Amino acid sequence: MGKTKKLGEKPLALLLLHVNKLVHERMRNQMKSIGVHRGQGQVLRILGRTGVASQSELAGMMQISPPTLTNMLKSMERNGLVKRVRDTGDDRVVRVELTKLGRRNRIKADDIMFEIEKEITADIKGRDLESLHRLLRKIRDGLGGRPPFEENNDK
Repeated sequence: MGKTKKLGEKPLALLLLHVNKLVHERMRNQMKSIGVHRGQGQVLRILGRTGVASQSELAGMMQISPPTLTNMLKSMERNGLVKRVRDTGDDRVVRVELTKLGRRNRIKADDIMFEIEKEITADIKGRDLESLHRLLRKIRDGLGGRPPFEENNDK
């Protein structure tokens, strides 16, 4: 069926899953320190860049389903992080923006991302880091993924 693996050889998929788990745990723990879930940190970061977005635009930027985003935003609104307002020109559209507390926590979320990025890349520099980015994008693209909002809108 497939090529026999050498003793001790591990599939790349398992390594990627393990790295994902480690990054996910760090992200979850750090975002928890500012009172938000990992996905909510992404909402803060995106709205920090866009200012205001409709819920459907935001779901698209995050690559999640609208119902998943709606539940996330309900919690964030209860916690005073975002404000949702019906569009004056179209009652079907709900616009989302950060509150003052949301803007403060967005800065903290950015700091957390920066610290995790430093930790991930501590031993990877220069061409190795560029190669890693290039190879991970190739893997993502090969699996049919698309760039996240942040990759398309780097400042």
